[in-house]
Amino acid sequence: TIPQNSQTHFYLITNSDAYHTDDNLPVMVEPIRFYTWEVRNQLKFIVPEDFQVAMIQKPAIIAFVQKDQDITEQIKKTYPQAKEMTVSLDENNPAILASPESFLHSPYAPEASLEIWEVK
Repeated sequence: TIPQNSQTHFYLITNSDAYHTDDNLPVMVEPIRFYTWEVRNQLKFIVPEDFQVAMIQKPAIIAFVQKDQDITEQIKKTYPQAKEMTVSLDENNPAILASPESFLHSPYAPEASLEIWEVK
């Protein structure tokens, strides 16, 4: 959940191997855009090809739709104090089960996880 009026900058690194919409975002990201519409001014979607570590404003939370080792290495190198977190998207995770409208319900959920970086 993204708190409204937060001082933290939120970034979502999208996947790059999909059909892109008119907004140059992968189709897979559209449900995320829909569910985060109220905080759309606080969340920046970045296609991996457009990522530059200099665009990250601190404090920041950076989440990945799909792991990207190159971007992860850039974050580690530029922000050695950054903290990595991995959130399990296991279908047995109580947080996932409590949110039936979640876009995370998929056949891939039992094996999936979400990589998140916190930069202060």
